[in-house]
Formats: sequence, C-alpha cells, structure tokens
Amino acid sequence: MATRDISVYRRNHQVIDVTIRDEHGQLVNCSGTALKWVIVDAANAMVLTKYTGDGIRYIDASTGQAEITLTATDTDMPSGEYRHELLLTDIDGHRYTVLTGILNTQTSLTTGV
Repeated sequence: MATRDISVYRRNHQVIDVTIRDEHGQLVNCSGTALKWVIVDAANAMVLTKYTGDGIRYIDASTGQAEITLTATDTDMPSGEYRHELLLTDIDGHRYTVLTGILNTQTSLTTGV
C-alpha cells in the first residue's frame, strides 16, 4: 500500500495520476480489476466516491496506470483536510487498499471561495 497526500483547489478540475504497485514496488497488472476511490471528512462521513468508468479510468491496466478525474463540482467542498483511499477489487472479488493519504482542499484565490 502506498501513501500519498494530494492538494486540490476548491471548484477546480484536477486529474490525479496513480501507479499501482505491489508491496515490493513492482507494477501491478490491473487487467480485469475495478477501482473505487473515496474521500471522507474528519467524522468519517463520505464526501466523494469515484469508480472505474465513473471518474476513474485505466491509462494502461497492464502496468497499473490509472487516473482519477475531479471536476469543479467534485472539489466544491469546504477547505480543509480529508482522508482518501483507493481500493482495488480483483477478478475474484478480493479487495486491496492500494493508496491512502490526506487530501487537502484549499481556497482558490481566483474563484473567491
């Protein structure tokens, strides 16, 4: 499992590139797998969920390359710290947490929010 902190600006579009690796640092073949990415607030309330085909897409599944696309609507949340987690479910239904970290949402000076 990897740890990665992410910063985004409120009401901004952002693409987050992800490379999925195993515990030895080797690229994971993600063909046939599904990804789910969640953001929760300090009370563990769900703030945002993205899925493969709905905000997450593989750039190259065979080498574990994916991207998570955040829209301005997705990032329209109060400024502050949130936790994020990326879950991979393989073809047999086994679940693996492959990425965790802090998502820091910042006020955008150009939008005034």
